Amino acid sequence: MTEPKKIGVDCWFACFDQPRGIGKVTQEYLEALGKTETNCQFILFVPCENEFIKNLAKNSKFIIAQTSSNYLIHEQLCIPWISYKEG
Repeated sequence: MTEPKKIGVDCWFACFDQPRGIGKVTQEYLEALGKTETNCQFILFVPCENEFIKNLAKNSKFIIAQTSSNYLIHEQLCIPWISYKEG
């Protein structure tokens, strides 16, 4: 059996308590991914875990990768570093 393909998703804007715009789109996208039949695993880069992210974590398709609460560090350091480590 082959190892599942890993796909990273930046969830910065989906982690706000009341997401707007791209945050809502990201949440809807992640909900749809959770329902698909796929051999992929999705690494979710999150600065914090809200209820939405905690619910996603129950699905084995999702791997939660905690990053920084500073957007610059989250985007420019954490995501590339975690992506490199995960292959």
